[in-house]
Amino acid sequence: MGGCSYRQKSQEPAKQPVQSKANSEAETRVNQSQTNDAGSSEDNHTVENAESDLQKDNVPQDVEKDDSVKQPEKEESKKTEPVETPIGWGMVRNSEHKTPTISKTARELIDKYGAIFTGDESSKVVYLTFDEGYENGYTPTILDILNDRNVKAAFFVTGSYVKQHPDYVKRMVEEGHIVGNHTMTHPSLPTITDDRIKEELNGVDELLMKDVGIKTKYVRPPMGEYTERTLKVTKELGYTTVFWSLAFKDWLPLPGGPQESYDTVMDNLHPGAVILLHAESKDDTEALPKIIDSIRDEGYEFKTLDDINKRGN
Repeated sequence: MGGCSYRQKSQEPAKQPVQSKANSEAETRVNQSQTNDAGSSEDNHTVENAESDLQKDNVPQDVEKDDSVKQPEKEESKKTEPVETPIGWGMVRNSEHKTPTISKTARELIDKYGAIFTGDESSKVVYLTFDEGYENGYTPTILDILNDRNVKAAFFVTGSYVKQHPDYVKRMVEEGHIVGNHTMTHPSLPTITDDRIKEELNGVDELLMKDVGIKTKYVRPPMGEYTERTLKVTKELGYTTVFWSLAFKDWLPLPGGPQESYDTVMDNLHPGAVILLHAESKDDTEALPKIIDSIRDEGYEFKTLDDINKRGN
């Protein structure tokens, strides 16, 4: 996602979450700041590994904290020193409906570790994904819309989401959607050890196996933060890391409402786009039928992450 704080709400639009961390597209280090829920403090955060000739995209980074539920694992109170400085996922958009530009280093790491940020860039296909950190009352409607229009998507769930809404997760599976891993407690993966990364991912899979009988094979790194180490570790654990090529600040109420959601998707649509939407967004939910219909009207076909993997094999 772009940059959101998960708050537990039911049947109500989400309140103002954490502001987005901007993505750097400079090969040198760039300081970025992140405000907390109340917007009262800032922490300088260094993002590395991007091209110096690229401007930073102020929208698409998905930054989120799952602070909605206190985890029984007591991860919230566990203070650890960062293991590595995180790299923030970022890109530079264009107005020509072409694939956004990412840094040379990011592209090399994507290729080396089999990660995903786009699908088939030579064809008019798109891949719809949702992040599920907490439930805001819209997932059943989203599933209804997808079912009515015969669109299969991917839903990246946290441990707290699976615990609180196993019925929704079961429905996702039954209706043919992919359920992906968004970790148990939503930490920045570069700031935790290899063993903890394994615990975060295995914890979600254990819950899913118990409740719906599945294990995930795709992971979306919290806040879009990664390093070569985390890509390597997740791959060795059997997961494909999934970033995105189209996202925006939809975890916040959009000034332009559903129309802004629709316009943003359609203005940035491109062949092979991996679209990231937040399932807690009222604006996205209301715009979704029109988004799907208009994407098809433009000659695009909806495919799944599994189609990307098949193509890569």
